[in-house]
Amino acid sequence: MTTKNKFFRNFQNNFSKVGFDMFNLSDTCKRLMAVYAICAVAVGIIGFVIILLGYYKESGVVFWTGILFSSLFTVLKIMLLEKAVNRSVDMPPADAQNYMRLNYMSRYFLTGIVVFVALVSDWISLLGVVLGLFAFTPATFITGKLETAKKA
Repeated sequence: MTTKNKFFRNFQNNFSKVGFDMFNLSDTCKRLMAVYAICAVAVGIIGFVIILLGYYKESGVVFWTGILFSSLFTVLKIMLLEKAVNRSVDMPPADAQNYMRLNYMSRYFLTGIVVFVALVSDWISLLGVVLGLFAFTPATFITGKLETAKKA
């Protein structure tokens, strides 16, 4: 084993010991993130065309910053959702239900913070953030269809 491989293996082991094993994601989660990225770019292009046509007065850079900001946040939400589901599977049903409710509310609270940041900042577009957050919905439907087609 080379020194480089030893370094990366030790880093990965130490990273997991600290509790940051969030990068050990399921295939479904990875697929959802990939589909979300495609949907976010598609929604971003549609929004950018709206800006270019003059229906919404805003800088393109600020708009794409909003898309990027909401996309990074949505990827974080996907990772948090997967970890919450994986942890709740091992709990008794009543505890799992309460745990998932708490996670649900905390994810929406964080979404509210992201929208608030977009409202008060001049360098993040509210339109970009909202469109980026809404791109998650079609991504989940498309991923669900891909999963059922894969099983059939």
